[in-house]
Amino acid sequence: MYDATMRIAWLFVLVACGESTVADVGLDAGRDAATDSSAPDARADATRDVSVDGAGADTPLNTPADAGVDADIDGACGVPVDDSPIAFGTCASPPATAEPVCPDAAPDSDALTGACCYRESNEGRAPELRVSALRFSTPATLSAGLVRSAINDAIDDERMNWLIRFEALGDLVEMGHGFRNSDNTFSFACGDAPSPGDPGRLDPRRVTLAIEGDAFATAPATRLVIATMGVGFELPFRHARVECANLSFERTCVGQRNGAVYQTEQGSIEAYITIEDAIRTPVVISPIDTSLCNFLAGMAASGPTPCTEIPPPSWPVPPNALCDATGCSSGCSADVCNAWRAQAGFGAHGVEIR
Repeated sequence: MYDATMRIAWLFVLVACGESTVADVGLDAGRDAATDSSAPDARADATRDVSVDGAGADTPLNTPADAGVDADIDGACGVPVDDSPIAFGTCASPPATAEPVCPDAAPDSDALTGACCYRESNEGRAPELRVSALRFSTPATLSAGLVRSAINDAIDDERMNWLIRFEALGDLVEMGHGFRNSDNTFSFACGDAPSPGDPGRLDPRRVTLAIEGDAFATAPATRLVIATMGVGFELPFRHARVECANLSFERTCVGQRNGAVYQTEQGSIEAYITIEDAIRTPVVISPIDTSLCNFLAGMAASGPTPCTEIPPPSWPVPPNALCDATGCSSGCSADVCNAWRAQAGFGAHGVEIR
């Protein structure tokens, strides 16, 4: 049974495959607990004070998405407002044919249960999800075996955590990198990204949510960085969005665990990685030790030669998208493109997000 709040949440319906204007709304959040990036378990007792961009600290989370749209905010997790359109995509996959076998690599794996190996059911509450599998189809370098295995191994043992949390009335969703706590809960990063680099680079974003039945899509998040703890690998996304995702099993799952493999056809993610961001992002996945630019361009074996010394149209995997102040899009000419468009299927399962 769902309470009145949940019924209201899921009546927020936009037409599937339609187009509407949406906003990426900032956060103002703080933690009272320790935030030592080397010890993410210290976040187990963390609390956060989140308010809508431009609103006061006591503003409820269900404040309309256009509250304070002309203002920036302060705070460890503050981000500016970004308005951009979104179109609802479609996702589908055949039903699972094998009993789920949950990943042994996960900490406290015996606590994983259900068709998608979830830690917490979303029955009777606004969904809280963690991406449980991520399989890139483009660019080709992200779909290669080594990085695909590194990403999904890190997801299985909960070192790479892309969290998605719906707000109570269903019109906004918070998403971004998270840390696992010692009690099997998770917390969003908030000004505590590991060194080197900006400590706020992993902070989450709040974006507008569209719902059609048990499917949802999100607005693009202007900037969203997902990291792999313990491995030198980050994905500095721009304009990342959930194109579509089908919720099932009390809205606790996106896809199922089909035997020992997660389904990833029930969810779809689109994002962009700019050359500029890739140049300053290292990739250290043994035996690879290079920049993300060299890696995405298919030049991981080029040694110390930086990607910038070779014209992008000559790269084995050249950029195929253009990002500017107005957004990102594909279809640019080779001499103008400055980013790679990334697409991935994903699975997700319910967790508790503090």
